[in-house]
Amino acid sequence: MARLDSVCKESNLIVAEDNQIIADIPTGIWDTCPTQFVYLPIREAKRGAPIAIVTLALNPYRKFDASYRNFVQFIADQISSGVTNVLAFEKEKQRAETLTELDKAKTAFFGNVSHEFRTPLTLMLGPLDELLTQKQDKVVAEREVISLIQRNGLRLQKLVNTLLDFSRIEAGRMQVTFKPVDISKLTCDLASNFKSATEKAGLELEIDCPPFSEPIYLNEEMWEKIVLNLLSNAFKFTFEGKISVRLEMLPDTFTLTVADTGIGISREDQEHIFERFYRVSQARSRSFEGSGIGLALISELVKLHAGSIHLNSELGKGTTFTVHIPRGKAHLPKEQTTSDIIPQLSTSIKANGFIEEALRWFPDEVNVRQTLHPDNDQQTPEKPVVVLADDNADMRDYIKGILDEYCSVYTAANGKDAFKLINEIKPDLVLSDIMMPELNGLELLEMLRQDPSLKAIPIILLSARAGEEARIEGLQGGADDYLTKPFTRNELVARVNSNIQLSNIRKEIEGAIRQSESRLRALVIATSDVVYRMNRDWTIMSQLDGRNFLQDTGTPLSDWQNKYIHPRDQARVWGVIREAIETKSLFQLEHQVIRADGSLGWTFSRAVPIFDRQGDIVEWFGAATDISDRKLYEADLERRVADRTKALNEANAALRVSNDDLQQFAHVASHDLKEPVRKIKTFTYRLMDDEQIVKSEKGKYYLDRILNSAERMSTMIDGVLTYSSLNGASVEFENVNLNTVIEDIKGDLELLIQQKEGTINSAGLPVIVGSRLLLYQLFYNLISNSLKFSHPERSPVVEINWTIDHANKPGSHRITVKDNGIGFEPAYNHLIFETFSRLNTKDLFDGTGLGLSLCQKIVERHNGSIHANGKKGEGAIFTIEIPVIGNP
Repeated sequence: MARLDSVCKESNLIVAEDNQIIADIPTGIWDTCPTQFVYLPIREAKRGAPIAIVTLALNPYRKFDASYRNFVQFIADQISSGVTNVLAFEKEKQRAETLTELDKAKTAFFGNVSHEFRTPLTLMLGPLDELLTQKQDKVVAEREVISLIQRNGLRLQKLVNTLLDFSRIEAGRMQVTFKPVDISKLTCDLASNFKSATEKAGLELEIDCPPFSEPIYLNEEMWEKIVLNLLSNAFKFTFEGKISVRLEMLPDTFTLTVADTGIGISREDQEHIFERFYRVSQARSRSFEGSGIGLALISELVKLHAGSIHLNSELGKGTTFTVHIPRGKAHLPKEQTTSDIIPQLSTSIKANGFIEEALRWFPDEVNVRQTLHPDNDQQTPEKPVVVLADDNADMRDYIKGILDEYCSVYTAANGKDAFKLINEIKPDLVLSDIMMPELNGLELLEMLRQDPSLKAIPIILLSARAGEEARIEGLQGGADDYLTKPFTRNELVARVNSNIQLSNIRKEIEGAIRQSESRLRALVIATSDVVYRMNRDWTIMSQLDGRNFLQDTGTPLSDWQNKYIHPRDQARVWGVIREAIETKSLFQLEHQVIRADGSLGWTFSRAVPIFDRQGDIVEWFGAATDISDRKLYEADLERRVADRTKALNEANAALRVSNDDLQQFAHVASHDLKEPVRKIKTFTYRLMDDEQIVKSEKGKYYLDRILNSAERMSTMIDGVLTYSSLNGASVEFENVNLNTVIEDIKGDLELLIQQKEGTINSAGLPVIVGSRLLLYQLFYNLISNSLKFSHPERSPVVEINWTIDHANKPGSHRITVKDNGIGFEPAYNHLIFETFSRLNTKDLFDGTGLGLSLCQKIVERHNGSIHANGKKGEGAIFTIEIPVIGNP
């Protein structure tokens, strides 16, 4: 078994020295038993694994060489070929049996479903007939709708009867009775029913049915179907000329000939014309509708009469159908014949369905020009215009009746007429059936999409083909929507309204785009800037309007950078371009260019990327402004600024030297001034120690005046020295806790606070970065001023508060010092910080006029600001703002 497995896996022959399968091997004419065996795989086409293995005993007297090997392989190939043929035959036989079963099932279905078909048809047509026979005043409004339902019910009934006839014929259950009939009268009456239709179509109808000397055995109902179907087909495919119907008696048969001068049938189609469901493609006809079973049924009905039907046609010239039926009744089964002559019913009733259907094939008579220009006194609010194309008149009337309330509907019976109508009225929507003569719906759709003036019109396709594939086919062809029959009134109205609304929105958008393009075009024309377009990677300049500044580009240019960009700026320009492409952002750059006259110039160039729906760049639109004059002015301005800067630097250096000299002078002067003042105070104190002088009231008075003046002079000298030192001295910043600073000031001013019975309130002040000494001096001056300038009728109260102002990043400390002192007029809010400015006389309040100037200098050294706001008799508020900075 291992050897067999090896053959199956490798699928090649194997030679073995022993036999593990067959025990007794006949030797035949050989004297000895075979000692070598070959195992051959037998394969079937299109199958990988072998289906059998053949074991061959090799001739013990012959060497197994290449020739011998080819021989045994040939045996295996022949066996494989035979097995493959047998299996293929079996499969084909099974397939044929399956198809036969399916055909039987189909026949059984049509036979069994007859009740399900006919019962609802009966319930539809019966009540409709009753309604139509009632008095007119009861059904005037609904009569057209009822007639529409009746016509299409009869049409459906005809189709159902045809299908059921096929089912009975195939099943051999067709109950047929043949009786003697006046064939001439019957045929003449049937053909005469088409007189009105042919006259309306401008065709001639010839009827040649002479009376016969003997009756013809026929099934009258079947003969009516044969004649009416042949005439209906002839009328459907004939547009000019005539249709002729002729009966002729021959020795053994009689013949019916129906001939027309219509479109004819090609030789290829003639071979299949009597096959069920076969339809000639792309054939011009009055209507595209049809089941493709009419001629197949005629052929079967003729065969039931033991007759034959023949076709003779030439494309473009016409078609002739000839039916041969044997005379007499010997060819018919005896049990199906009768000699009783039954009176014939009126053929007009049976032909009504065919005639009404034929009359509905005529196009609507609509005068478009009159409809488009109604009288002024009859004008109504403008409605959307819809063109409806359908070869079924009932369908046109039905859809038009639904849409007339909402739209102005114009109809066409085929695609060709619809295209002409669309060209003339430019509708808001096209509603088209797919299956139509002359030009079908898909061909109409293609023509509209190829016409620039019509391609934007929304199109809804109507089709009886359901399923996703049919819908996709229509939408891929360019349709905006696809509506499958049958559809409801609400569905039709909703689809039409939504597509018209979308079309209106699209028109508004397109109008806005056109206006935008018009404004842009006007802007481009009006501007003096250079305008250009680039492809997606800037390798080709599509267009450039140089405005006499740069040379115009009439055709796409790939070497634009060498033509326009100065060589030393090309690398910089390309660097910015690559960055703009990578980031999909605006390109903008000032660079040098080569002017139209060959001279050098400057431009400020900007280009905006244009994107597709996927967000990829498709092109760039740009403009370049001539900034050559500006660049010349900037160069001149830069030269002037450089000269001015040099002059200012020299002046600043001189000022620094002067400032240093001034500071040195202040120190020297303050020392020289302090020394006499110190001596005056010293000698004054000595005089005050003299009892004789003090005893004199006048002497004591003058000594007090001298001492007070000396103290003021000393204080003024210290203020001048401090003020001048702030201009040049370097200051070290650190973290300063203002709460500690205020407490120290309160301690230093404790005696003054007690004397004034004052209150100083402060809490939660921040730690700020600054100079502790200067900040101490700042708040000392402000608090001491509040105590000094207190109101005589109330004790002084000083409020110190703090907030953070976030208006400007990173923010600033806002500290307010508020008192309830004597205040000052608001007019002095700014003057109060001027050097040596005093708002009160020395007799009332002593001071140097440098305190607040010193405060302003201290705040400015901290890059801040100080403001005063006073009110006479109520007090003053000083607001200090110092920027928030990090740790020093």
